[in-house]
Amino acid sequence: MLEVFFVIVAVVLVMWMSSRRKIRRRIAKATTRVSRPTPHVTRPASRPAPSEREGRPTSLMLEGGGTSSPKQRIYATPRPTPRVEPTAPGRTAPATRTRPTEPGGPLFSFAELGGGRSRYRHNGPFAIIDVETTGFSPRKGDRVIEIAIARVNSSGRIEDEYSTLINPDGRDTGAVSIHRMTNEMVRGAPLFGDVASEILSRIDGAVAVAHNANFEERFLSAELSGAGVATPTLPALCSLWLGRRTFDTPNHKLATLADFVGVEFLDAHAALGDVRAVAGLLPVMLDRHGGELSYQHSPGVDLRGDLPRGRDPVVRPVGGPRSSPVVPRAVVSAAVIPPPRPERSRPSVAAAAAASAPAGKAKAVRRCGHCRQPGHYRSTCPELR
Repeated sequence: MLEVFFVIVAVVLVMWMSSRRKIRRRIAKATTRVSRPTPHVTRPASRPAPSEREGRPTSLMLEGGGTSSPKQRIYATPRPTPRVEPTAPGRTAPATRTRPTEPGGPLFSFAELGGGRSRYRHNGPFAIIDVETTGFSPRKGDRVIEIAIARVNSSGRIEDEYSTLINPDGRDTGAVSIHRMTNEMVRGAPLFGDVASEILSRIDGAVAVAHNANFEERFLSAELSGAGVATPTLPALCSLWLGRRTFDTPNHKLATLADFVGVEFLDAHAALGDVRAVAGLLPVMLDRHGGELSYQHSPGVDLRGDLPRGRDPVVRPVGGPRSSPVVPRAVVSAAVIPPPRPERSRPSVAAAAAASAPAGKAKAVRRCGHCRQPGHYRSTCPELR
């Protein structure tokens, strides 16, 4: 046993010594490599002269106190300017891509609580507006596909209604599962510019009202700007803002507020249905709020200007099925919802099988899958317990 131990120790010592030799050889080779030392350069504290920045050689101070040799001089060259390709005669240069901005400017100035004497106060009429769109942002190219306006007095009585589908001019209608408007429905509808005069004439002399009015402001501003129609800043009241200060509900969605107050809400996500719901909520909110509302701007006058009369509107009915055909009318009455059908008691499967069995034929009897005896199943067979 001692001989084996001494042999193992000897082998370990030999391996250790050979590894040390290899390490020493590598260290010796590394030390024999002589690299030319690079002098440490200290830049002057002052900023170089303009002539030096234009490409002339610049002398740098070394740490030893001397100057660098001509071979070590550093040239400070300016950044190369991008080359502009000349355009051929009769052709225009390609346009530079810029970040898209929100079309149009501020269209609404919203109501505030109280205010000084210079503020405008309004008791009516109100122009309640709602739009249905292809998406959420006009910056991404979303368009209005339906608009409805109801002109009401301070008591909430509707004096005039206007609603029409809008052709998005080549844009897809978007989420059909929400607003239930297909491309075929808006194909024959007027463009927004064709009905801009009808819209402005109903906002004339009134305060605009909308639920989440910032949404309506963005799209109306974009559509009016795209149609080349300029309007002054108009006073506006957001019913969502007013509802948060009036009702103590879990949320302040239009459907929640309508259900809380007891206002009939026939068709959500239809412009005319939303407008009628806000018209029923507005007098209740104004009465419960009680505080005085003021506006920075007075209502616009003669907003229509020289715009020609708009095209005939294309309207879908409110209150009925949204897939119903389009009716070419400006005002659509709410459809009467039929009473629900009484539920019929569904017969059992065994009774239906017995009724469908031909007369005179013996009825099949279900037997146990184990003992083949009638009257029970395999799961309740007494032989398997």
